[in-house]
Amino acid sequence: MTAEDSESPGEGPEQPPDIGAQAHTAITANRGAVNSGAGDQTVYITQIAEAVIQERRRLGPLSIDEHTEQRLTTVFVAPEGYDEARAVLRERRVVVLCGDPGSGLRTSAVNLLAEHRVHHGGGIRDLHASDGEDDDFFHSDDITTSASLLADFSGTGDATRRLARLETLLTVVRDKRAALAVVLRGPGTASIPDELGRARCAIARPDGVAALLKNLEYEGVAGGSSPEWPPGLHEFVGRSPLSDIGELARKVVRARATEPTSDFGAWVGTALNAVRAGESQAVQKLGATQDGRTRALAFAAAMFEGCSVDTVFAAESRLLHAVGLTMDDHDLARPDFHRRLDTVGVRVVDGCVHFEGFDAANSVRHYFWERFPGQRRAFHDWLVDAPAFPRNSRIAPHEYVGRYVDHALEVDRTQLVADAIETWTDSPSSHVLAGLALTQGVLHRRHGAFFRRRCYDWATTDRTTAGLLHLVATVSAEVIAPEWPGQAIVRLHHLTQRSDRTVAAAARDNLKDVTRTDIGLRHFVHRIDERRSAGGAADHDLFLDIVDPARLAAAPSTAQDLSARLVSCWAAVFRGRSKETFSAPVRQWLTAESATVDGAGLAEVLGRAANAPGRGAALHALVHDWLAEPASEHPTQRRAAARRLLAALDRRPPAADH
Repeated sequence: MTAEDSESPGEGPEQPPDIGAQAHTAITANRGAVNSGAGDQTVYITQIAEAVIQERRRLGPLSIDEHTEQRLTTVFVAPEGYDEARAVLRERRVVVLCGDPGSGLRTSAVNLLAEHRVHHGGGIRDLHASDGEDDDFFHSDDITTSASLLADFSGTGDATRRLARLETLLTVVRDKRAALAVVLRGPGTASIPDELGRARCAIARPDGVAALLKNLEYEGVAGGSSPEWPPGLHEFVGRSPLSDIGELARKVVRARATEPTSDFGAWVGTALNAVRAGESQAVQKLGATQDGRTRALAFAAAMFEGCSVDTVFAAESRLLHAVGLTMDDHDLARPDFHRRLDTVGVRVVDGCVHFEGFDAANSVRHYFWERFPGQRRAFHDWLVDAPAFPRNSRIAPHEYVGRYVDHALEVDRTQLVADAIETWTDSPSSHVLAGLALTQGVLHRRHGAFFRRRCYDWATTDRTTAGLLHLVATVSAEVIAPEWPGQAIVRLHHLTQRSDRTVAAAARDNLKDVTRTDIGLRHFVHRIDERRSAGGAADHDLFLDIVDPARLAAAPSTAQDLSARLVSCWAAVFRGRSKETFSAPVRQWLTAESATVDGAGLAEVLGRAANAPGRGAALHALVHDWLAEPASEHPTQRRAAARRLLAALDRRPPAADH
């Protein structure tokens, strides 16, 4: 059981459009709030789902998919201690990598698991064992045959309890011929349990120059010779975390795109200055002025970079109102708007505003969120309560949301983003923004746990609106489930119990989608089994509806791994539900069993589960009725399935049916 059940100068401003229509041209209208009618609700749900799915694809996975694995193995530079770690993993099927922050421990772990995967197949599963997640983040049902498992505790303050949990599962790891790589920050071993402690290996920082060249090669940039490197580069790559070296390589690519006629040395110099200085010339000018209107213009231009001059003008006016800054002088008594833009380092290209200088707009946005903590709520109100997203904008909805979410979370304002999601969800003109914001929040590496927990709170709170519940259901299935399947199951399970029938039905459909994966099915059965004494009829019906016997018959190893829990769940059904309720599912399970030559253990599950008084006799009758049904396929296998069920019934304790 999870711990959860035991954060314009001329014509006036442009009008905000239907953002859902702009983001997804296949849907062109949304006529009302989520509760205004069945048709409107369908449009609302579809728009939210499309936005969330597209944003999930754009952001990419947090876990180790094939693309991420390829990138990490391509840029990998083997550090001192890697060969020893490889030997330990092969011998013990577990290795604990320890080292200084920024020394590439995670990349080393991925490469070790990739080597294991080459010989055993499958993918690398990231257990997401970071701060804020449940201590019960991992259980034996998660360990599949030959699995490659990564438990990265490098972002965890104290991993003692989680390490102790891993220690209890090492026997299952070995029995399943799996491989487990654990990442710990720092060299200490005091909190590592005995067996994990014997698998500890120290990993040193690899050569920074080699790491940069590997990253540049992966990004398609020739590294050039050492004399071409700007001053300070050797020092930077010699002491910086490997993640910063990777970020430097990506900034080199961006510098090449903005300065195509320059050479390698100039690109690296531009990128290095951006990484090290952190402040553009525009920010330096802002720090030197105390004119509120100038600062407001710069912030508006940075937030709406790529939009029209009219949009920035309107945004500046709303920002001044949001922060309570009034201006006594008339527009005609001030410099014209274009000249004012020029004073903050902004140029107008094809009618749209752009900052001069590499990454200048981003640094300006960072400046305001970091340097003016007392105004953050006002910034939120400015951007959220009436989002100005013009029809002819050259920025996509996800960019608008990202410019808000990224900087708000950078200064740890998780509650502001949660408030924005609630505000946007029930507005017919901005509900898609809510889907984008929640997706970005859930996948945020530092604050994702807050938003996953908030999804749980929304799913279990009576006052949550229907629109927000639909959003939580979609995000649970499309965003949370691929990375944290157990958490997705918990949230969707709660949503199936909501009084709003459309919400409950949508959550049930999402549960069916999630349990089509092996790991999703395992987590669902685990949860229903753990709740068997408290779940009641609703859980019994959900189990019968969600667990597809044909899916189990096609994956006999999964059925075998889950057999004890399936028996427990069916026993609860037999105890708590009538024959009329379970007779059709029993027939379905027998039919799925008969489709296999050797059986998948489903008949045995039914027979072992029938311990409630009278259920053995009921099953006997059901088996005979099922055999008497006309069936054109697998007559021999049908009789064999019936014999296996009856044999399991005969092996029950003598008093089981009395």
